[in-house]
Amino acid sequence: MKITWSKNLFSCTYKLFESGKPIGYLINRTFSNTYEATILGEKYTFLSQGFFKQNTKIIDREKNTVVGKIVYNTWMNGATITIDDNKFLWKFDNIWNTKWSLVNKQGERIIFQGSSGHGKIISELENPLYLMCGLYVTNYNWQTASIAIAAMIPIWITLFS
Repeated sequence: MKITWSKNLFSCTYKLFESGKPIGYLINRTFSNTYEATILGEKYTFLSQGFFKQNTKIIDREKNTVVGKIVYNTWMNGATITIDDNKFLWKFDNIWNTKWSLVNKQGERIIFQGSSGHGKIISELENPLYLMCGLYVTNYNWQTASIAIAAMIPIWITLFS
């Protein structure tokens, strides 16, 4: 499975494409801990919880049931994604955070490459929810890092002026 995605600079919506045809989206609700995702007709909600021990519930919107969870490591540079009984490890694969992957215990991989505006996904697995989770975790980490930097700017200005 080969997927591309794009997002405009000030948009909250990632659009996903396969062979140039739209197949889904991931929307970050501004000032909310909720993301909405649709891929190949399947609809999900990602609901983040916690402050120091952050985690995210993955909810099937059609059935209104929790189908998985994401648990982030302390430094937000890794996560464990559990869907049904399948576990995946999410991690960045380079220091620029432009390449990342999901890997299960069988060694099957989903490879992601991109920036905040566009990218591509190559998957050995057919479950579209796994693809969405990989994109969601990355966006969540980018957003968390941006908030942390924005919160630190006034402190740095005060300390160094």
